[in-house]
Amino acid sequence: MKKMRTSAFALLLVAIMAPAIFAQNTSVFDKALKDFDAKQYDQSIAGFRQHLKQFPNDASAYFNIGLANYNQRRYEAAVAEFQSAVGVKVDYAKAHYWLGSSHFYLDRYAQAAAAYRDAIRYQPNYVDAHIWLGVSLKELNQPTDAIRSIQTAIQFDATNGIAHYRLGLVYQSLKRYADAVASHKNATRLRPDMGSAFRELGNSHNSLRQFPDAIAAFNAALKLDPNDTSSILGLGNSYYNDAKYAASIPLYKRAVELNPSVSQYVLYLGDAYFNTNQDALAKASYDKALTLAPRDANVIYALGLYWVRMKNAVLAREQKIKLDVLDTKLATQLQTKMTTAGLR
Repeated sequence: MKKMRTSAFALLLVAIMAPAIFAQNTSVFDKALKDFDAKQYDQSIAGFRQHLKQFPNDASAYFNIGLANYNQRRYEAAVAEFQSAVGVKVDYAKAHYWLGSSHFYLDRYAQAAAAYRDAIRYQPNYVDAHIWLGVSLKELNQPTDAIRSIQTAIQFDATNGIAHYRLGLVYQSLKRYADAVASHKNATRLRPDMGSAFRELGNSHNSLRQFPDAIAAFNAALKLDPNDTSSILGLGNSYYNDAKYAASIPLYKRAVELNPSVSQYVLYLGDAYFNTNQDALAKASYDKALTLAPRDANVIYALGLYWVRMKNAVLAREQKIKLDVLDTKLATQLQTKMTTAGLR
């Protein structure tokens, strides 16, 4: 069955632009806030630094410097400032939260989880902290605790679509696709503007071989973003997995047009051509995919199947020899196909 290949960081994350925090202070602080709101972040940092010379224990100034760095994706610098903020004010829940988020974007999931827990310690109903603690725990391969954390967020706010969406992603990672469907349905109901929730709903339906439901979900995602390659690929996969190979071809072609350097998309297009007996187009796609990923075992296996169909024992065996090194399971499968076809 064709599915999307995803990284551990599944889910492509977008840094949230954080608003500055106000405090009782001088006009210097006020000017720094105005610079922050105007996205003149470096100017705002200079202003908050000047303010700290007069008020060195103002945690909100450190916090705002942290946010200014965070919003520019300078996460290491943000970590230092948020740590200063909680050093001055230990129960500063928002500073702990954004400290966790900075660690998260640096792929330091254990430190992120610790910071989110600190945020929750000082503000037990901090919904976003519970959600992102769960996301961090998922990255740490602690799915049971991740589920518990996100479910706690939902207990505090059952209408939070992001929480339901993130819970569904954890269920997907455990191959609990029926539970993922339920969570992503909740997410799409609460956030009908969230294309990623419709896309993941489609992926879970696809994994359950519920192809009409998958197709409907992917089409809903594409209404929100017609150029979302992941949804285009998912829709193609749903048609392909339902043996509607011809219907998958224009979708795979579109995915390749949008991302011509991704070998997986080119391979899937080749497979669709192969299963509709368009052998020349299949071979061209496999050759292109092989150029993009010379050691991709799935591409080599597909090319081996092509040579089996062409009754070319020499070239089929050449692919089998490559697979002996890269993927013994696929090598065995290709050998079986060769034997069945009478190729020696």
